[in-house]
Amino acid sequence: MEVSSIAEQLYFTSVRVETVEVSDNEKVGTSFIFNYKSEKGRYPFLITNKHVVSGAKKGRLTFIQGRKGKPLLGTSFRLDIENFETIWYGHPKAAST
Repeated sequence: MEVSSIAEQLYFTSVRVETVEVSDNEKVGTSFIFNYKSEKGRYPFLITNKHVVSGAKKGRLTFIQGRKGKPLLGTSFRLDIENFETIWYGHPKAAST
């Protein structure tokens, strides 16, 4: 698939986030890919809302695979992660309700 518009580009920077809380409740959310540039290099981050990862003991990230800079629709890579909440850097400001 040829990605030509900004809307299409944004769609393919989204990552599905599935979590299982300590209480065994399941949640689904999204995150987006952000590349931070510094003098030392580029660092990829996933950005999401606090409520998506809060209390999660397990998580799964689903990425759309690509080849030669183009997405392969229907082809994904899933990454399962234990202790999910602990791998995220939270914003220092408390979440507002």
